[in-house]
Amino acid sequence: TWARLYSDWVPRALPPGWKPGSKAAPVPQLPDFAAIAAAKEKPAAGAPVAPKSTLAQLADSFLDWDLYKQAIPDLLRTGLPNTLILTVCASVIGLVLGMVLAVAGISRSRWLRWPARVYTDIFRGLPEVVIILLIGLGIGPVVGSLTGNSPYPLGIAA
Repeated sequence: TWARLYSDWVPRALPPGWKPGSKAAPVPQLPDFAAIAAAKEKPAAGAPVAPKSTLAQLADSFLDWDLYKQAIPDLLRTGLPNTLILTVCASVIGLVLGMVLAVAGISRSRWLRWPARVYTDIFRGLPEVVIILLIGLGIGPVVGSLTGNSPYPLGIAA
């Protein structure tokens, strides 16, 4: 284990005279650090480096399928449950509040109708990003102690 950690994190030869602390521990079989350093050596400062095309840079950044294979299990394990929690809760609350606003908006009483119409007109005209920022940055700090700084209530409200 020590040899593996040393070779992963300290790519240079062992100090002279090094021996394992325990007589029972085998001498570590370390890779050739000089060969690793030579393989990773950067080209000389005067040597021209061929620039990558834009498509090659995009492919290196976004089409690394090995990284996708590593990330997808984590995304499904954490992202999917969070998305389902937020979606179900926001849908139920949105349906109830939407029905209350709809009924108040068609009410004969102007004390119910006007606030519902003003609220609806304002929030219908705002972009969703602005609403999310208003809730996250405007209301979030105010109710942070009330919600225990949990992101779920603010995400559901947004």
